[in-house]
Amino acid sequence: PNKLQVWEQLKGMTVCRFVVGVYACCLLVVFLRVQFNVLGGYMYLDTDTKDSLSEQADNMLPAALVSQNVQQVYVSTVQHFLSQGLVSLVQRVQDTVNEELSGVSLRERMHTEGVMHIIGRIRRQIEYTTEEAESAQLLPSNVAHPLARFLLPADTAQMQGNSAHSADLSSGQLQEHLSAETRDILDSKDFNQVLQSCLEAGFSTASQQLESVLPGKDGEGLPLARIVPLLNAQVLVFFRAHGEGQFVQPLLSLPVLKTFASNLYEAFSQPPS
Repeated sequence: PNKLQVWEQLKGMTVCRFVVGVYACCLLVVFLRVQFNVLGGYMYLDTDTKDSLSEQADNMLPAALVSQNVQQVYVSTVQHFLSQGLVSLVQRVQDTVNEELSGVSLRERMHTEGVMHIIGRIRRQIEYTTEEAESAQLLPSNVAHPLARFLLPADTAQMQGNSAHSADLSSGQLQEHLSAETRDILDSKDFNQVLQSCLEAGFSTASQQLESVLPGKDGEGLPLARIVPLLNAQVLVFFRAHGEGQFVQPLLSLPVLKTFASNLYEAFSQPPS
């Protein structure tokens, strides 16, 4: 390939990397909050049940204990996203980026606003249905978020007719039950709204960081060819280990995420009726 073709490839890869970086970070933040609070609720219930059993052995029904092995297996399900899920997400974003950038010249001058406008178009194609993307409507709050499907494998085993608090659940059954309950959460209205809030905050933070290296609106702007390496450098700043406070911490501090996590913990720490 000639130099122009190489630069065209770099343009698409860099924008894809930027978008996927924000998506992946937001998905992990919300998904891990779900896992830790579901698991935390069960562990509290187990501890409370053990204490009660020691005092009222004749009056308390036994509960399935969340063993260390069950905890490890459950938390390790995030590996699906970090492998197959992330690969699928990258492909989905790359296809959309190539489509959206096909008519954007490397010579075109832009400010941060122009770059984020392009990213906004890419987001609409990925996060909304075709009709919603065309009308720039918000994602309906009563449907599963399109990005949630990348978090868990499609064929997660579902429990049928069993309760996780039944005395005769095996570790394998409990793991399946935890997976099924987690999938229900990911398909819920609340998860949809929390993830969308996280995405808005994430892209807002990314935009603010980008403004620090690009000319202001009153300036002439930079050719896209010069923005590409700056955009790539910002991805490294956002997501390297010591940059956690710049990007991750504002997400963790979102009130809507804290409330969601608290509600999950409360729900899963209640004894069965």
